[in-house]
This record gives sequence, C-alpha cells and structure tokens, in this order.
Amino acid sequence: MKTLPPVNHHFLLEVSMEDLHKDVATWLSDIHFWRVELSFFQKLVEKIAIKTTSIEDKQRVSHFQNLIIYYQGEVLDQLKHGVHAHEVYLKSLLEKDDTVNDQSYRETHQKLAGQVQSFAHAMKFYKTDLFNFSERVL
Repeated sequence: MKTLPPVNHHFLLEVSMEDLHKDVATWLSDIHFWRVELSFFQKLVEKIAIKTTSIEDKQRVSHFQNLIIYYQGEVLDQLKHGVHAHEVYLKSLLEKDDTVNDQSYRETHQKLAGQVQSFAHAMKFYKTDLFNFSERVL
C-alpha cells in the first residue's frame, strides 16, 4: 500500500485576491445561515424545555440555551465584524492595486479562516448534541 506524501502548505503560486474575496463572501453567507439555524434551534430548545422534567435534563436545556445566546450575541457578531472589516480592507487593496500589504492581508485571511472553521466545528458538535438530546426527550 502506497502512503501519501506529507501535505505541503508552501505553494509556489498564491491564491488570487479574487479567490480570497470568494472565501469572504462564503463566510458571510455561512454566518447568515448559522444565525437562521440558531433561530431554529431556539424554537427546538423551547419545545424540549416543555417536555423535560428531570433536573439533569433541565440543566442540559439551560446549557443549550446559553450556547445559543453566546453564539448569537457574541461569537457570530464578532466573527461577522471581523470578516466584514477584512472585506473592506480587501476592497481598498484591490482599488489601489496595493501589493505591499498583500501579505498582511493573507495572514489575516488565514486567521479568519481558522476562526470560521473553528466555529463551524463548534456548530457541528452543538447540532449533533442537540439533536441526540432532542431525540431522547421528544
């Protein structure tokens, strides 16, 4: 069996600024979708809360509710603000055709990409946990 070579993160050609713009547009779309999902999850948690009777289940409901508040009121707001500021900076780079700050933009882009991926992972875990809990309670 042949093994794959290790991943090389150093490329000869960098991703174009237009492709980075597409990433930002995707992130903004994802943030909007996560807000819609969290509104749905809020309704689901409210339905679950009506059905729960045990102290342990009520604590889990409270935990799910607190995460919704935290995600909607803090995490997504900060993420959206950071991505939007990043988009504005990209627009100014493209208008000026400024290659001096290009590397700084790319570093910020990588950082934001990590934050978006981290939140996507957190949402995936949240959904799985909430759905498993809702199946048991409902």
